[in-house]
Amino acid sequence: MALSIPDATLDGALDFVAENCDKVTLCEGQPTTYEEANVTNALASAAVDPSDFSKADGDVSGRKLVLAAQALGNAAASGDADHYALLDTAASAIRAVLPVPAQAVTAGNPVTVGAVDVMEIADAVAE
Repeated sequence: MALSIPDATLDGALDFVAENCDKVTLCEGQPTTYEEANVTNALASAAVDPSDFSKADGDVSGRKLVLAAQALGNAAASGDADHYALLDTAASAIRAVLPVPAQAVTAGNPVTVGAVDVMEIADAVAE
């Protein structure tokens, strides 16, 4: 018997992230709490909404969520940025944290980052 999970089911988890994120922060170090992601480790940030995200077939299988390139405005602090945090500010919650290519950020300078795969859910495999 084959195991099958339709794309629409996998997309449900991806939709939850996209529909519940309203802010992205570029952080120095991997934040583990909302306070770290939103303040302590945050170097630059931007508002996002569901239109900033897209779903696609996964690189290997399944489905993935992609965050479009972002102009984060001027950096609030200087540091070596290496993580994105996707935040739900209404719930004071982190919805995802992911590594991004490291870049030096200088306070007061504009920050832009390329599109990034937020998460990928592989197709189900029967064991």
